[in-house]
Amino acid sequence: MLYVAIADVSEYVYSMGHIDKEAIERGFSIYFPHKSIPMLPRSLSENICSLKPNVDRLAYTFKITLDPFTCKPLKEELFESVIHSVKRYTYETIDLFLEGKTNEADAVDQTILAYLLPLHELTQKLRTIRLENAFSFRSSEVRMRVDENQNLLATTIEAETPSHGLIEDCMLLANKAAAKKLGFGIFRTHESPSFERMEALLNDLALIGIHVKLRAEIPKMIQEIQQKADDLGLREEVDKLIIKSQKKAIYEPENKGHFGLGFDMYTHFTSPIRRYSDLTFASSP
Repeated sequence: MLYVAIADVSEYVYSMGHIDKEAIERGFSIYFPHKSIPMLPRSLSENICSLKPNVDRLAYTFKITLDPFTCKPLKEELFESVIHSVKRYTYETIDLFLEGKTNEADAVDQTILAYLLPLHELTQKLRTIRLENAFSFRSSEVRMRVDENQNLLATTIEAETPSHGLIEDCMLLANKAAAKKLGFGIFRTHESPSFERMEALLNDLALIGIHVKLRAEIPKMIQEIQQKADDLGLREEVDKLIIKSQKKAIYEPENKGHFGLGFDMYTHFTSPIRRYSDLTFASSP
C-alpha cells in the first residue's frame, strides 16, 4: 500500500478568481540561484500549501494498492485528506539512511525507516520494470550559491541520487493514476520520434564509434545505444544527443501516451504549487 499526498492548492485558488487568472498568466514558477518567481502568492506557495512539521495541511492523497509480485496497481483511490507531518527530511539525510548510515537516527527516524527501506526496495523494482519499455537519461545540474548581496560564493555539480529516484518513482505512480481519472483534461503527452530523426541520430553516433542498426523497437534501440555509451564512458554526452532527437513532451486535451516513460496514459498532478497543469487537475476531481 502506497500513499502519495500532494498539497490541496485548489482549496485556496478559485476558478477564474484573481489568483487563478494570475497563475494562468504565469503558467509555472521560475527559480533562479538568488530568488524565485512563484506562480502563486508566497503566502500559499511558501506557507499555507507548504508541508511543515507539526501543523495540519490540506492535501489530495492517492492510495495505491500494488500487487506484491508484479508491482502493478490493483486499486487506485483518490481522496481529500489532512497531513500532519512530524519531521522534515532532506534528500541528503535520506541518502545517508539508504546507505545504511543510521547510527544517529532518533526514535522518529527509526519509525520512518521501517517504511522507508521497504519503499526503497519497491521503487527499485518499479524502475526496473518501467525501464524494460522506456529509458532514463543521466544528467547533472549546476547549483549556485550566492550571498545576501547576490555575489556568487560557489558552484557545485549535482547528479540524481537514490533519494531522488525514490521520490520520482512514487510521483510517476501518482501521475499515472491521476491520468486514468481524466475523461478529458490536460494530459502530458510524448510521441515517439520519427525514423528520420533516429536515422540522423545513428549517423551522428557512428562518428564517435557507436554503431547501432535502425529498428522498429525504438526503446530497445535507445537502450542499446546507452549501453555502448556506458562502455565508452560517454553516457551523459550521448544522452544529450538522444534527447535532442526526441519530440517535445507537450500538454494537450487528447491522450496520446508518453513514449519516454513507456506509459499509455500520463498527466501531471504532483506539483500544483509550481505547475498550472497540476493545479487544473486538482480542481477537476
